[in-house]
Amino acid sequence: MKKLIIALCLTLSAASAQAMQNIKLGGVEIKPVITSQEKYDSNIYLTRDLAKGSLINRSALGLGFMTKESARLSIKGAYSIEGVFYSRSHRINDAVHHTGDIMADYKLSGDRNITAGDKYLATTDQATSELTARAKRWQNIANVAYESPLKGKLGYGIDAQHTVNHYLSTKNKALNRDEILAGANLSFRLQPKTKLFLAYHFGSLKYEERTLAGKGDALYSNVDMGLSGDLAPKLTGKIMGGAQFRLYRRDLATASNSRTTGGYGAQLNWRPMAKTEVVWYGNRANVESTFGNSRFYTTTLNDLGVSREINKFKAGMGASYESVRYPEETVGANAKRRDSNYIGRATLDYNIQKWLKAGAGYTYKMRRSNERSNNYVDNVASLEIKGMF
Repeated sequence: MKKLIIALCLTLSAASAQAMQNIKLGGVEIKPVITSQEKYDSNIYLTRDLAKGSLINRSALGLGFMTKESARLSIKGAYSIEGVFYSRSHRINDAVHHTGDIMADYKLSGDRNITAGDKYLATTDQATSELTARAKRWQNIANVAYESPLKGKLGYGIDAQHTVNHYLSTKNKALNRDEILAGANLSFRLQPKTKLFLAYHFGSLKYEERTLAGKGDALYSNVDMGLSGDLAPKLTGKIMGGAQFRLYRRDLATASNSRTTGGYGAQLNWRPMAKTEVVWYGNRANVESTFGNSRFYTTTLNDLGVSREINKFKAGMGASYESVRYPEETVGANAKRRDSNYIGRATLDYNIQKWLKAGAGYTYKMRRSNERSNNYVDNVASLEIKGMF
């Protein structure tokens, strides 16, 4: 499989090197993408002691398309296949990932709009969370949304999403779950490109595993308020805050069945000058878990990145901090698990041609936990080449 994917990358690259433009078949615009990355990871299992390193090759082929069926209807989608190949214990660590998505957008009269889409992933969870081994899984997300003006500067939207997570390993089957989220939002246009919004969504979470049936199942409500669009001169993005009110259907040991969690989400892009960008990403939310008696953990993540273009080069650097808090005490430890995850990174990209880019990067990762067995340090250095035709 490794030889096949790499051979396809080289063949498509050679055949398309002179194109430098998207392929058009009738009314369909096609965008092939090829990437190949070679990196060294000093701690592939994210362990505290006896860290094991490996060379890793990630080679991918992708194909995106876009078509306008009429003045009102447009459809776009993409498919990619990625091979991940390790020099250490490759029979255990090697994997092939598939990603496919499609989205339809239909514009109605009166500035109304309907979108519907589906995204499928056949992938593996990398060892950057509580799980320290690769876990094969598939995920499918289907969604539909409707937006419409209401009166004057007011508008509203209705949306629904259905997510299915299924793990192939029996070690992770307790995380197999089905989730439905539906709700509505009310918006007010403060400026031509700036909106204030208030949103409410109701969610239902149901697990497949019998040992958690009814105990991991929950109903919840999300209430959020925020701003999106042009927020200030040279500053665009979205920022919101709110709370989740979660109610579990059955008891699990001493865990509380009612949980209220304050949260926020933000992605802000600031361009202080031409070819310079500063991006801040922030998020606080609950994530499903099977650790001890904790049915979830709360993550608070903040990430800051800076990039600058100089001729054909683009240099970037960034750092992130994540606080992970588990709500229940670990059995035998008489304390709740608390993790702090630190990441620092630097990148340098070079535009060889309009359609061809090369890049290098370095990432430092560290976890510090009050349960010391979960600590680790990891260093990753990488080289990459990417063709976009």
